[in-house]
Amino acid sequence: MNIKRQIISFLVACLILSLILVFLFVYPTLGTIKKNLSELINIKKEIIIINNKKGEISETGDSCVLKLSDLDRSQNVFANLDVPVGLIEFFEDGASKNNLSINISPISSKKIDDDLWDFVSFRLSLFGSYGNFMKFFEKMETSQFLIEIQDISIKKLTESEVKENEGTSLKDIRANINLRVFAK
Repeated sequence: MNIKRQIISFLVACLILSLILVFLFVYPTLGTIKKNLSELINIKKEIIIINNKKGEISETGDSCVLKLSDLDRSQNVFANLDVPVGLIEFFEDGASKNNLSINISPISSKKIDDDLWDFVSFRLSLFGSYGNFMKFFEKMETSQFLIEIQDISIKKLTESEVKENEGTSLKDIRANINLRVFAK
């Protein structure tokens, strides 16, 4: 039995030694692993949050770029108040492309208290066919400028007006348009 006792005592000693090794080395290592794992989870959460914020920032940046381009385009809708050359060229080009004769004259227009923007006022006298006038009018409606039609009159040309305006006939019209173009 002596051998049996020695084997049991050896096994008990090995068991105690194994438990001591587990408590001294493995248990602290498991605690460190658990701590490192929780830190890794927190870092991954922070990365997700940062990526979401990065996406929001890039969306905001894209939105700002779009708004900036809209702002640039919106500046082009206002005619130059001091020298409205671009606007006058637009009227003349539109009339010539549509085979119309045009007379442009500035008119004074009373500013109303409710007006938010400055404007320049013109009277356009157009001579030509009704179809060409309508094409010119549509071009004016879709132009880059903010144009407000205040008054429009269309009448058939008289014989004296046909004689005065070269290239017109009795089938043509005379259109007078009073308009305001908002300016900066």
